[in-house]
Amino acid sequence: MTYPPLSKEVGRAAGSWLASRLAARFGTYLMIAGTLVALIYIIDPTGDCWGTNSVALLKYLPVEIAVIAQGFFWLDARRGQGTGTNLLLLLAFMAMVLAGALISLLHDHASLEDSFLGRGIALLPVFPAYAVLSRNSEGRLFRRWLRLPLVAVGLLITVGLAIWAAGIRFVHQPHIYHEEIFVAVCAAMIVYTWKRGTLRPLVMLLLVMSGLLSMKNTGILAAATVVVLLIFCVLRTGGSAPTLLLRRVLLAELSVLTLAGAVYVVLYHRDLLPSGSPAVRAFTYSERALRFADHPVGGTFFVGSPLLSLFRSDAPSNLYIPSHSDLLDILAFGGVIGFALFAIPLWRMTVGGLRRLRESVREQDWLAAYSVAVVSVFITEMAFNPVWNQPALVWIFCLAIACLARAVDARAGAS
Repeated sequence: MTYPPLSKEVGRAAGSWLASRLAARFGTYLMIAGTLVALIYIIDPTGDCWGTNSVALLKYLPVEIAVIAQGFFWLDARRGQGTGTNLLLLLAFMAMVLAGALISLLHDHASLEDSFLGRGIALLPVFPAYAVLSRNSEGRLFRRWLRLPLVAVGLLITVGLAIWAAGIRFVHQPHIYHEEIFVAVCAAMIVYTWKRGTLRPLVMLLLVMSGLLSMKNTGILAAATVVVLLIFCVLRTGGSAPTLLLRRVLLAELSVLTLAGAVYVVLYHRDLLPSGSPAVRAFTYSERALRFADHPVGGTFFVGSPLLSLFRSDAPSNLYIPSHSDLLDILAFGGVIGFALFAIPLWRMTVGGLRRLRESVREQDWLAAYSVAVVSVFITEMAFNPVWNQPALVWIFCLAIACLARAVDARAGAS
């Protein structure tokens, strides 16, 4: 059958439009699948991601899914909105990390563990996540699928910590859900955006308490950060003068009781607090400080090993450990240039998210509120823990970065 030229053009345009929509939709489903895989990895109480940490292809499976998803988004003729300067700075940071890692691998013949390659590629999901959120229909689908899984994983971690605190040791580990705790604590921000109900404050309290149940400094800092964000939301919420006064009085009383309890524990029950391995951290932190002092401007452009050799008198070989501060690693190996490429966009996006936090809660934009909490807490974790080389944890961080970056760019485009 012969079609007129105009009909051919219409048919070709319709086919191209359909192919673009299908490519974007398939990319979105891949990003949803990648998030669910990351969450499944996270709920492993041993912290070994169900044994996948010892197999590189499985350890970085979420990242591999993200790379494929990005390919589908490139096939989408609509291409969403353009990338802002914040993501371009992060892209420059990633390029710096990956270039240094490749030099370590190819020139110095270092092993994968002795390079920054894994840390560099762990940040790749931020770009397909941004692509999802820059397309309105795909962003709505993404939000609809992931709200309940994130809260469910948070509650599962809380239940596991409660059982552990009760003395039931169901895995052979000194502690559980140490670095993963931010996923549970930050989920309280998701619940806060829900419509008011009797279970809402109870679920929020349980999720925040998970940080304290972890009995680790990381969890305590995470819980404190989320509580500050919740207080910020409550104080900035409108209402009548008596209501606002009552809120302030209750928050003041709660703050005084919390401070008094903290002082009591420090003075009379210091043994309950985690030590934080000060001797080991003093060694690793001082080594990173010395490395930064040697190359303060550009560091070594991430050429070198992120691991440190620690002498052990009770063993025939040394112990190779990370520095336990990803931020110090960035400063030591990337210098002021690398640290600025990483810190400046995060600072700008987080401040922008904080300014819109009240609006996000009022509009029940759970992903925006959750993202502010995740970035705030995860940066704190990066200061004191080696989380940058854990792709499942970094995946959640990348989703939050993408959400905040998209919000900043949308606001800039509307102005």
